[in-house]
Amino acid sequence: MRDCRGSAAWSRLFIGAPLVAPLGLTAALATLPGCIHLHSGPSSAELAKQSMPHTQLPPQWVAQGTRPESVESGWLRQFNDPELSALASEALTYNSDLQVAQARVEQARNLMEAAGGAMLPTLSALGKTGGKLGGDSSGVNGAFLQASWEIDLWGRIRYGRMAATAQYASATADTAYARQALVATLARTWFGAKEITAQIGLTDETIAAAEQFLELTQTRAQVGTANDGDVALAQAALAGYRDSRRELLRAKAQAQRAMELLLGRYPAAELVVNADLPPVPAPAAAGLPSQLLERRPDVIAAQQRVAAAYASAEEATAARWPQLTLTGAVGAISSEVFVLKDVSNPLWGVGATATASIYNGGQLKAVASARAAEARAASAEFARVGARSFADVEDAISGEAALREQADYAATALDAQLRDLAVTQVEFRVGRTDARPVLQQQLRVYAAQMHAVHIQAETLSQRVALNLALGGDFGSDNAPGATMGSLPVAPDAATPTG
Repeated sequence: MRDCRGSAAWSRLFIGAPLVAPLGLTAALATLPGCIHLHSGPSSAELAKQSMPHTQLPPQWVAQGTRPESVESGWLRQFNDPELSALASEALTYNSDLQVAQARVEQARNLMEAAGGAMLPTLSALGKTGGKLGGDSSGVNGAFLQASWEIDLWGRIRYGRMAATAQYASATADTAYARQALVATLARTWFGAKEITAQIGLTDETIAAAEQFLELTQTRAQVGTANDGDVALAQAALAGYRDSRRELLRAKAQAQRAMELLLGRYPAAELVVNADLPPVPAPAAAGLPSQLLERRPDVIAAQQRVAAAYASAEEATAARWPQLTLTGAVGAISSEVFVLKDVSNPLWGVGATATASIYNGGQLKAVASARAAEARAASAEFARVGARSFADVEDAISGEAALREQADYAATALDAQLRDLAVTQVEFRVGRTDARPVLQQQLRVYAAQMHAVHIQAETLSQRVALNLALGGDFGSDNAPGATMGSLPVAPDAATPTG
């Protein structure tokens, strides 16, 4: 609380110099807002402690599989995929959902500026003419300038500005998270489409081998070394592979349309996607759990909504107290019809108006209580978002670790299938077996290759999910404003202005 005793000088000025009393009173009243200490609500650390009292943060992530270094920026470059980077830039430019979020930021910025303007005096002009042959025929002509300024005695206007500033910061953080989520969704869909493309190629090879196997089985049935059941099984296997290919083509078209929608294109399933999956990057730098709440944009947005709710609650409380407005006017008046007596131009005057609500049916009190409930709800929502962010990271870390282990198993299985195929081919060449075991083993190899491709694509997708969960920036080189940038900060309540 600031010391307000110095403002008592206005009384001596008023008593000792009557001619300048209005100016002295005005200046003295203008100093009163600086004596009001505003409350900005809890800090981020206090908010986390108050809203998440049962959440004990570990010194490091429980799931193993990351490095403890600080989270790196530019995670999109880790995949070394120029096509994906170009698509991300296109999506950031043309995605309609992102444009909606950006428009909301602009709306919040204008509301913040409007709230700041309420702290300044207002000036209005009035002109009137009443000639003999026009106007209202009164013959009175005049011009006036009028100024008014509400003295923010209880901080109502400043609390409103603080709430609007926090809302702007929240919208900015929400948009930053929307950008990150957009690029993450695009990357995961892109890797999924690449996986499908690779599986289509492997399925084509599988179908070719199954066709050869069917022909061989039919030949064996003709010579009596196979029966109709063997032929039926071979036909069923070939039909199953062809059905899988048809399903893969449909899934690829769906992935293409999904990406085209993200890019703002017409969903024609014409986006070219090749089968070259990039290698999985090295384990990510995940930082510490205690750093997450101050880095993830969606958590920052929730924190700013709490700040806005606290400021709105204080604004509603301050609205219950009397309001004081200073006014001043200067002007000139004349008449062409009659003589104005006792009028000296220019005219001027200053004054003050005080208003206070005596009875309003409990409306102001109810509004203040409702705003206080909104603040509690915003605090609980912050806790929910914070808890979810921790779960997102732990799930992504453990998921990637499991997929890396699966990739090792899949590689071992594929290597074993390839060795067995090599042995079978040697036996076929030396005449110890016919082509049937070779074709059967070739089908097993294709199945193992498909599984390995699936694990690789899933691991890449899981890395994208981890990057999004950690709140790391995908890189500012993809499009202007790709990073969150600096958020607007609400004015320090401990240092009143106005």
